Amino acid sequence: LKPVTKAEAPTYQDIIKSPMDLGTMGKKLKKGEYMSKKQFQADLTLIVANCRKFNTDKAGVWFVLSFFVLLISADVRVPSPRGRDG
Repeated sequence: LKPVTKAEAPTYQDIIKSPMDLGTMGKKLKKGEYMSKKQFQADLTLIVANCRKFNTDKAGVWFVLSFFVLLISADVRVPSPRGRDG
């Protein structure tokens, strides 16, 4: 739920050039930065792409990825920013 640190994965920042995580997505959602479902889905897709790129051949990681792929393809409703309609 938080960005990957150098201590957790020393080579992550060398491999992943556009990191994204659920914690950052949550902050963006609270700030009303997602103006469309496509923007929300793009960040979820980025998480999946980064995970696939960094974690090759790891069964547990791939299981979690399948959940994210379902979320991305689902009809996820993104709340409107405060003070805006629809």
